[in-house]
Amino acid sequence: MYLSGGACSILVITGGKTIKQLLHIMSEDDTVPLTTLQCFLIFSILAIVMSQFPNMNSLFGLSLVGSVMAVAYSTAGTLPSDSKNPSSKTMWRAVMISHVIIAVCMFLVTIVVYWAYGDKVYSGWGGPIGNYLKLFEQDYSKRSACFIHLTFIFNCLCSYPINSMPACDNAEMVYITKTQKPCSFFVRMMLRVLLGLVCFFVAVGFSFLPYLAVLIGAVGLLVTSTYLCFMWISIKQPQWKSLMWLLNVLVGNLGASPSVLLVVASALRLADKGLHANFFKP
Repeated sequence: MYLSGGACSILVITGGKTIKQLLHIMSEDDTVPLTTLQCFLIFSILAIVMSQFPNMNSLFGLSLVGSVMAVAYSTAGTLPSDSKNPSSKTMWRAVMISHVIIAVCMFLVTIVVYWAYGDKVYSGWGGPIGNYLKLFEQDYSKRSACFIHLTFIFNCLCSYPINSMPACDNAEMVYITKTQKPCSFFVRMMLRVLLGLVCFFVAVGFSFLPYLAVLIGAVGLLVTSTYLCFMWISIKQPQWKSLMWLLNVLVGNLGASPSVLLVVASALRLADKGLHANFFKP
């Protein structure tokens, strides 16, 4: 729940600030006609509307943009499975191959970008779009800058319904459990509106969340890198100090190591740079 809500709140902050940057570029006198709060509200309304659709196929255009961009930075595979022919082994091979491809792509991009630009990339707040434009401020046209911003906004809008699904599904489950009735269309719609308003409130009240993204992400990293190993031990209950017990404990502790290092690094960075906690002043 906290990962889902936190991701949606950061998407509102990122998307809203990108809308403000887009309006600044489109303005003739370099002024922004809307405040940051209004930009957050515009993005939240669009995101809430998109979250009402049953799936991303309902919005073909945005779905296409999101799909193309998702394929650009990740690879995923799904295989058919049934009780007679489980696909666990084949799926494991597919996951290994896809993650090797992802690692190769990311390492290549990292090495090439660092070789080309070194430490010239601006590290202050402005997001990837702001950093890119600051690096190439003399080499881009207004049209290309607007296109980059629009693509990034569409990607944030496409990501919002996906990241909000766990929170929405959990809210629907609580409603069904409490009322012992199926969740109607109106209730489903209102739950998504309520979640969108909560994320908007968090984004406005804690607009400095991107500064804490590494710290928050380090805590969330445990969900995918550590909890699963200890959940397996709790469910399967292998013999103490057996091979599988030792393997899962080792992998779980190794998965926790990056989280600890990220927490320490984030704390040191905050101690060095400081944090401007602008509560309710986006």
